[in-house]
Amino acid sequence: MDKKCGVTTTRRIVGGKVAAVNELPWLTLITYNNTIQCGGTLINDRYVLTAAHCIRGFDRQLFELKFLEYNTASSMDTVSVRRKISRVHSLKTYIPKTSDDDIAILKLSKPIDFDTTTVRPICLPPQGLDLTGETGTISGWGTAAATEEENSTIALQTTEVPILSNDQCLLVGMKLTDNMVCAGRLLDGEINACQGESGGPLMVMDKKRHLLAGVISWGDGCAKPLKPGIYARVTRYLPWINKHTKGSFYES
Repeated sequence: MDKKCGVTTTRRIVGGKVAAVNELPWLTLITYNNTIQCGGTLINDRYVLTAAHCIRGFDRQLFELKFLEYNTASSMDTVSVRRKISRVHSLKTYIPKTSDDDIAILKLSKPIDFDTTTVRPICLPPQGLDLTGETGTISGWGTAAATEEENSTIALQTTEVPILSNDQCLLVGMKLTDNMVCAGRLLDGEINACQGESGGPLMVMDKKRHLLAGVISWGDGCAKPLKPGIYARVTRYLPWINKHTKGSFYES
């Protein structure tokens, strides 16, 4: 596999499809006390981005980060790479009530060796990237149906969502700030992120590479009409991310 960021060997969630094995080699399954907690995204050999609400208030020692995880009910599909968390960076300005600044950086207990594993990092977006009108991809192991009998999926799910302007989302009553990205099928809902997928990536394509556009943050229910999903806007945090990930490595 190509060692550069954002490159996958394959190309092809509510309304989603089962992903191919190793389709998203940067995707991170975050468990807490052996239970699925959230998703995350590897951005270099030492750090994962996730949502602050996935980590804040929990015992760091009970988290485990799993890479190349595919079917959570089987260990036969892939060889999972696992790490503990050695440090957490989150913003003091994070506001749980509004979910503003809902982003966190997790330092791995040991770097990922890209020479001995197929794990790869995603690429960070360029500063000022305009996402409105782009098609994003979301992935995770969260709830696959917005019903009373919700259960986490077993195999990794992936689907595409249109990225909307913040003005469109404000018009339908979604309360968001400039630190957030709004994405989803606005009129009929149907396809969106759901419980258990928080912290996972909203990705866009740049030629043949995946860029991390957003971090799954919050929503009003799952895939409801006029209730798109809200994501932390990664471009707003690039200086902060670069500051706290010095000394890390990936091939750009």
